[in-house]
Amino acid sequence: MINYPQKLMVALCTIILMYSCTSEEIFTEPDNVATEAIYSHPIESEILTLINNHRENLGLNQLKKLEVIKTQTQEHTLYMVDKNELSHDFFYKRKEYLVENANASSVSENVGYGYTSASSLVNAWLQSEGHRKNIEGDFTHFNITAKYNENGDWFYTNIFIKN
Repeated sequence: MINYPQKLMVALCTIILMYSCTSEEIFTEPDNVATEAIYSHPIESEILTLINNHRENLGLNQLKKLEVIKTQTQEHTLYMVDKNELSHDFFYKRKEYLVENANASSVSENVGYGYTSASSLVNAWLQSEGHRKNIEGDFTHFNITAKYNENGDWFYTNIFIKN
């Protein structure tokens, strides 16, 4: 015989299983993630997939994720979150690091602020000539970091390299 707490648990599990996620979902970051660790948020994978889908539709090569790039995207995104300001500050340092540590011959960067879904961010970048040029550029690898501040405002750093 199932008691009331068990019935309640079954009902809650059923409701949760029936809920489906979309790319328009507003993402939140788990509370237990250490900022020092390299952490990938689900929205990041969606963004990278959307970028590669766009490139594929144009007949361009798919870009591969490279973890050494992630060290730089994470550092810069945390910097923007701390300053609460969108910027390309110190891009030359990220570029130098990737030339030395990823054998990059070319490095480019897109940053973003405020978008709560992967599709809204990528669509905004595609509407901007400079950002679109980076997305459609002659690159081989990329990575991204998405973080939000204490107000829930999202910041993004997406770096592309060719090696």
